[in-house]
Amino acid sequence: QITRVKNFKSAINTLKEQYAKNLSELDKKLNKCFISVKNVMNFLKEDLGFSSTKYLPSQNMLVPLFDYVYRNNRKNLTQSERKQMENWFLLGSFHGLYSGSPTNKLMDDLKKIKESKNSFPYKLLKENIKNAINVDKIRKKDLDEGIKEDSFRKNNYIMLLFAILYKNNATNWAGEIINFENVTIHHIFPKDY
Repeated sequence: QITRVKNFKSAINTLKEQYAKNLSELDKKLNKCFISVKNVMNFLKEDLGFSSTKYLPSQNMLVPLFDYVYRNNRKNLTQSERKQMENWFLLGSFHGLYSGSPTNKLMDDLKKIKESKNSFPYKLLKENIKNAINVDKIRKKDLDEGIKEDSFRKNNYIMLLFAILYKNNATNWAGEIINFENVTIHHIFPKDY
C-alpha cells in the first residue's frame, strides 16, 4: 500500500475507522512504530554511518528493516542480526532492489519477515534478491563498470563508498571521522582524466 497512493489513502481511512473508539491503542501502536524507526536509524548510524537518507538510493529499503524490528519488538539487535541486516541492506540498495515497480518485491520481503519467527530472515531475503534481480552479491565487475561509466556520482556507489570509509574510520581533510554531516563530495581529478 506504500507505493500505491489510492491504496495508501484507503488504508489510512481504514485505520481511522478501526481506532476511532480506541485512540489509546492507536497511540501505543504509533509509539511502537516510532521506536522501531528510531532503532533502525540508530543501527544504520552506528554500523554504517548513515544518519540520514541523503545518499541512500531508495528509502523503500528501510521498510523491511522497520517491519522486522517492529514485529519482533527489537530494542537491541544482536551482532548477528546487525551483520545480516547490514549485508542485505547494502546489497539490495546497491543493486536497486526496489527500483522500477517495487510493490511485489517489497510485499514478498515483508511476507518473509512476517513468517520468520524472531530472527532476521537473511537467507530468504537474499534469495528474494537473487530471484528478483538475478544478483546475490556486489561483484568486482559492478565496481569496474561504475568506474568506466563514471557511475560513482550515483547514490548506490556513493552509499557503498561512504559505508566502506566509515567502517574503516576514514577522516575528512580536517582530520574528523567522516559522517553524513561533515562529508562533501568533490572530484579530485578532472572528469576527462
